Amino acid sequence: MTGSISSELVKYAVDWAKASSVQKVDFTVGVLYGTQKKSNKKDWHILRRACLEVDALGSRAKVIEYPNDKWQCHFRIGKVHVTARVCIGKSLWDLIGGRFDAYTELLCAAIRASIVVTNNEPQPVGFEIPDLPQIISMTSTQRKLNFTLLQKSQIEWFLLMSAHFSECLVD
Repeated sequence: MTGSISSELVKYAVDWAKASSVQKVDFTVGVLYGTQKKSNKKDWHILRRACLEVDALGSRAKVIEYPNDKWQCHFRIGKVHVTARVCIGKSLWDLIGGRFDAYTELLCAAIRASIVVTNNEPQPVGFEIPDLPQIISMTSTQRKLNFTLLQKSQIEWFLLMSAHFSECLVD
């Protein structure tokens, strides 16, 4: 699939630019969740393959920026400049939302829509590991976070979902 996407990008970028009467094409591959570090890099190969195809076009095209150690590339075909990038997880949602905290708002909205609020306090559970209650406690975290939209019973779900958009969660 990465080969098809990269081929279509190189093949149709000039047509897209002409259809919109522009000289620049911005192309984004969006991955709904994850991080660059957790990625299997399949999406990055779209950029790499596109640059290889541009190199094969000869003198009418030129790669200006290869995706070496980056998640973007820039090339020119004729007079059309193309910037292609991969946005994964938080960076995609922030791009769509136009702000750095768009993914947080999205997670809060999804949780509010799907997690039933409860006032019930969790019942004490007997643990085999004596200090497990302190290890899994949310008390210190709840004091630091200010999620006024979320109820206390929804914060754990926010942290669980955030793990799909983060390299690590730290206290």
